[in-house]
Amino acid sequence: MRAVQVVGYHDKLQLTEVPDPVVTGPLDVIVRIGGAGVCRTDLHILEGQWAEKSGVELPYTIGHENAGWVEAIGDAVTNVSVGDKVILHPLITCGLCRACRAGDDVHCENNKFPGIDTDGGYADYLKTTARSVVKIDDSLEPADIAALADAGLTAYHAAAKVARMTRPGDTCVVIGAGGLGHIGIQVLAAISGVRIVVVDRNPDAVALAVEVGAHEGIVADGTQVEKVLALTDGKGAEAVLDFVGEGGATTEGIAMLRQAGNYFVVGYGENINIPTIDVISTEINFIGNLVGSYNDLTELMTLAAAGKVKLHTVTYPLTEYQQALDDLDAGLRVVDAYAAEHLEVITADAAAVAARVRNAGAIFVGAHSPVSLGDYAAGSNHVLPTAGSARFASGLSVQSFLRGIHVVEYDAAALAEVAPHVVALADSEDLPAHGEAVRARTGEDG
Repeated sequence: MRAVQVVGYHDKLQLTEVPDPVVTGPLDVIVRIGGAGVCRTDLHILEGQWAEKSGVELPYTIGHENAGWVEAIGDAVTNVSVGDKVILHPLITCGLCRACRAGDDVHCENNKFPGIDTDGGYADYLKTTARSVVKIDDSLEPADIAALADAGLTAYHAAAKVARMTRPGDTCVVIGAGGLGHIGIQVLAAISGVRIVVVDRNPDAVALAVEVGAHEGIVADGTQVEKVLALTDGKGAEAVLDFVGEGGATTEGIAMLRQAGNYFVVGYGENINIPTIDVISTEINFIGNLVGSYNDLTELMTLAAAGKVKLHTVTYPLTEYQQALDDLDAGLRVVDAYAAEHLEVITADAAAVAARVRNAGAIFVGAHSPVSLGDYAAGSNHVLPTAGSARFASGLSVQSFLRGIHVVEYDAAALAEVAPHVVALADSEDLPAHGEAVRARTGEDG
């Protein structure tokens, strides 16, 4: 079968032929893939960010958000039949460890994560187990809902916690109306009675959030804390659901939280910084959120079948895998092509994204690093390359006013190693004396 594999970190993926997976155990399920979500984690995998954590042996097939049709089953599988449409829980779990027996399969001690530490779904077929497959309604198509298998499941898991720990009429502030936030808002609107207040820097994202179920939308322009407090009579929200988790979002989110409120953390990238006495005196709680459980996924599929959670997707054939990744990463290509004088990076993993920028005069990282810092406080300056010249020029700096002297020292072995290259270049420029200077020192005949 065809499979898109990681063959080396910082290298392009490769489409190759590998053996079809086969049933070897009684609970095995072979799924013909109908859709595999593409997410930024796939880019992080290629960058090697998961190499140490996953311990995966290359080459292997990526793709951790998968859906399709059951192709073959083991003789003990009873929950699905050949031909059924299914979505796959992102973890393969054992069912026997303490966590699994307690219903906490997300923390299975023996789990495998297809697409991360074992072969995933960028392929024609994927091997999983009966514990991981969830039948989906006939009205749903695998390609349309595959991304819900991980990103959607994470958002659902957190939103379901909010629903269980709040009451109708309570307020939940959702920080971040991107991909995960968009799903979380739809889930909250479907299963809870809370008033949903969305905070995001992007006015368009805020408008879309209101369109899909939020009751209030606030553009994060520096006054968002005051606006949330005004909406809650100065008391703050009973719950804050933070899909950002960096760039000062946690500090602002805590300021939006009322006493005895719950702060649900999904996004990450910074430390939560609050004096312990404030935690005690206000009795606020911080709740982490990983990917959801098998039961969470079944519930999410119920909402999807009812049309209460929808995704906006673009599909690619398997052979266009590189285009899918390139399109996901297109923002950086635009940035490098434009070569801005001043560039602000305000996104999830802002520091990591900024580190990948190749063309810019100055880069300002995170929500609390405005350009004016460079002008007046941070140490950069007003004199930066304009009109795209950052593609080849640097800004004015102390280095511009230093007089440098190049000191070159080779030993005999080093000179001998580079001699042929120097002579070749000298001859090509019709500067034979340069080549003769090398030959005289290496003892080569002229």
